[in-house]
Amino acid sequence: MGEIFGLGWALLSLAIASAAQEPKALPLPDERYKADILLVVAHPDDEGAATPYLARALDEHKRIAVVFGTRGSSGANEAGAEQAAALGVIREIESRNALTSLGITNVWFLGGKSSLCASFA
Repeated sequence: MGEIFGLGWALLSLAIASAAQEPKALPLPDERYKADILLVVAHPDDEGAATPYLARALDEHKRIAVVFGTRGSSGANEAGAEQAAALGVIREIESRNALTSLGITNVWFLGGKSSLCASFA
């Protein structure tokens, strides 16, 4: 009886040991998306306020990423006839091109809704 119990215990222990899984290693971070500085602004052109800081960071070879909350589709258009979604697309393209010319390629637009703000006097 003791031998059967011992054999059963050994088989149970073996089954538990083989069923236990080794923890899976987490994937390494993707170097393409690493950034030293993450600039988050509401609209295209808002990054202009941080331009001196960004210029210095680029001179120091910092990796910069920019996130825009909106595409800027509700603003005024003094350069053309585009409005609403078309204006947002143009502003996204312009922002991406401008930032790429500086060497900033990690640029995201979250697609939030732009709203017109009332001016306060």
